[in-house]
Amino acid sequence: ANKINLEENVHVSEGENTPVWTCMGITVFLGVRFLIAVTNVKFLGFIWNAAVYEILECKLLCLDTAKYTVLCRSSTTKKQLQACQKMFTDTLNWGGFYFSYSYDLSHTLQTTADSGFFPPTPQT
Repeated sequence: ANKINLEENVHVSEGENTPVWTCMGITVFLGVRFLIAVTNVKFLGFIWNAAVYEILECKLLCLDTAKYTVLCRSSTTKKQLQACQKMFTDTLNWGGFYFSYSYDLSHTLQTTADSGFFPPTPQT
């Protein structure tokens, strides 16, 4: 019921073609939804044959451009939205955030080993 029509709602600057490595989720500032897109990463290595990346850059893609446009008519609200966006992206772009497509980084290796789950080892 709450489907998002990306063609109508996501605003991307004219001529901008940014690769997205993964989406971290959706956040809301002043009632406007933003998609958190990871746009630059650094490959760090493998944990049990699963690639691990450090997030170097994130962008917030507005999912409610009509609402954003209306809110930005007020310079005060526009400044508040921009401050929220900058604070959020500056925090994520500072470093120390990681992800893997196939390994759950929210658990330590010790916890994973204690659970008895060991991913298959690659055949050499």
